[in-house]
Amino acid sequence: MSVRGLKLNKGASLLALFSIPVTLVLISDNILSFAVPIEVERVVNSNFLTGLIIGLASLVGLFSDYIFPPFLKNLTWKIQFVVALVLAIFFPIFSSLGIIYKSVFFFVIMSIFWGAYYELMTFSEEDFIVEEEHRHDYSKDWSVLLSLNVVTNITGPIIASTFLFLSTPYMGVILTGFMFVGLLFTLGTFGVQIKHPDEAVPDKIQQIQKRHRVNSEIFKEFNLWREFLKEMSPVLIATFILNWIDTTIFVVGGLFGLQITGNNGMEWIIIVLYNIPSIFVTYFLFRRPIFKRKKFYEIVALLIAGVSYGTVIFFVHWGLMVLIPMTIGAIAVALSWPLNRAIVSDITKRADRFGPNVLGIYNATASLSYFLGAVIMGFVADHYGYYTMFSILGFISILISVLLLFITPKKTIVNHKILEAINGRDIQT
Repeated sequence: MSVRGLKLNKGASLLALFSIPVTLVLISDNILSFAVPIEVERVVNSNFLTGLIIGLASLVGLFSDYIFPPFLKNLTWKIQFVVALVLAIFFPIFSSLGIIYKSVFFFVIMSIFWGAYYELMTFSEEDFIVEEEHRHDYSKDWSVLLSLNVVTNITGPIIASTFLFLSTPYMGVILTGFMFVGLLFTLGTFGVQIKHPDEAVPDKIQQIQKRHRVNSEIFKEFNLWREFLKEMSPVLIATFILNWIDTTIFVVGGLFGLQITGNNGMEWIIIVLYNIPSIFVTYFLFRRPIFKRKKFYEIVALLIAGVSYGTVIFFVHWGLMVLIPMTIGAIAVALSWPLNRAIVSDITKRADRFGPNVLGIYNATASLSYFLGAVIMGFVADHYGYYTMFSILGFISILISVLLLFITPKKTIVNHKILEAINGRDIQT
């Protein structure tokens, strides 16, 4: 195949090109996602209020997850990705303004843009996988994309620690530049075509048009979500707790790092150790993709994570030894994430043109978890401390994992007859 004149192999080469702008956005996002909570906490002097401000991005994401799917059915991943990049440019701009002027108002505006562009990013990534990749490569592909997040999650906090000692305007200019470069690269490499000309055979065009047909009657979204919820509940519960762990690490991880290491420039230690295991998991899944029993392995890994985080309270007087259970939990979570995304991609593929609805309810679950996790964990940290907070998180994870072992079916059913009836259309073959 070719992309605007570039000759490519369909698999790894296209994924590699897509990874370039994704990496530029993620490095900027992860620098800010580490620095901003620390700066917000300095302004409001409260973990709870910090979680509330950061969690606003998730509320925006939750609203977007409900509104976007009917319109995204008519858009390819390329157009979604370009719009996401345009919105992403405002994230570093308003972050810097908030830090410079110590303004809650600018932090709130920042969160709104953060939530909107991040949701579009997730929609475009899912659409990219489903449209461009083979089904048996889903776990491998997601391990690659998630590894980009991991690498930038590791380097971002370290770079952010340096930026915190530099002039904030320089940080804003540099990170905005990253976003612009990502946007220009995307436009120059992929453009915004519906499909590449050399792939445009009639049957393929009809399939794409069928999948991306606009359904602007948003009220139908609720009934579609309700139908998917019946079959996807176990997957969504696992998604909820995984995102709860994620938001806990990224909202208070830097602050917890400050507590256990002191103000010596090592406050990034918790977040970095949380992400390092994903590099090895990525290598493992890339070499040996998991095709069967993905749900079972995901739940077992989540259970191990819960046990690990649950023991954190016993390390309150052991200094840096607390990094042991934190790292074990991180290894388990690192295995759960690509399996979780592969399961959802499989459902999205089978849902055909209802795929955006699947991703909508999936992202809404993540957004709700991020908001509740940021606010509740911030409240617990304020009143009981970080050690107790992580142990409570571990206990919740254990309960959820045991429940999922009993209620998770071997296969998630996608009933197209019911979906088409809800959508008000005759079944099309």
